[in-house]
Amino acid sequence: MPEPSPPIRTSDKLSWALGAALLVWIAVAVAGWYGISAYGFSGDPQATTDVVPQWPAESNIARMTGRPTLVLFLHPKCPCSRATVAELERLPMLVRGETLPDVCVVVAAPRSTGDLWWSSPFLDRAARLPNAHLLRDPGGVETALFGARISGTVLLFDPAGNRLYAGGVTMSRGHAGDNVGLQAVTSLLVDHDADVPSIPPLGCVMVRENRHPASATPVSHQDDGNLQDEPPASDDSHALSSRSAGGDPI
Repeated sequence: MPEPSPPIRTSDKLSWALGAALLVWIAVAVAGWYGISAYGFSGDPQATTDVVPQWPAESNIARMTGRPTLVLFLHPKCPCSRATVAELERLPMLVRGETLPDVCVVVAAPRSTGDLWWSSPFLDRAARLPNAHLLRDPGGVETALFGARISGTVLLFDPAGNRLYAGGVTMSRGHAGDNVGLQAVTSLLVDHDADVPSIPPLGCVMVRENRHPASATPVSHQDDGNLQDEPPASDDSHALSSRSAGGDPI
């Protein structure tokens, strides 16, 4: 007569349950980490397919003719785009002063938003980029004209208005650091014919409510450096700040 199997102790059952739960937790944690990492480093490869090859004739943004123009498109509430601004702050350390481009920061927001969308430390920082001026773009009028879809999109044009670069300048979402995009921009500022790759921008979807051109209305400045808005024109874009070599605060 075979001997009966010894009963499984409660402690053994608990150990198996804890071991299985631990394995499930590890699997979920790894999957979550992989998903977050993949999202952080992945961008839409079609993000710049609609970008114009030349400066649009319908645009009301003033373009410098004596040097390249870099246009940066921002969603004012996009946290990932802070890294883009941080990367562009490095340009004076990477290229000589006479090589620096004119920088136009286009900030698109819904027409229905109030003034709070146009005032933030993030936009103040963007306004202090070298040779920079900001343009309010209610409804994303200019954004649509240039074909920008993602916040953090950087477009570099030569003095004749031909596009040299379209893409991003960050290595991952919300993280600054050496990357192919910024290296491409700096190379093109030195040599407009440089053969460089591009990387997709990483950020929020830009506001683009229509595609009709609008006239930009400049904003006056007081002696203390604070902005005083002139009476706004209906459905128009408004310039936010003046350009300066060191970047005056707005």
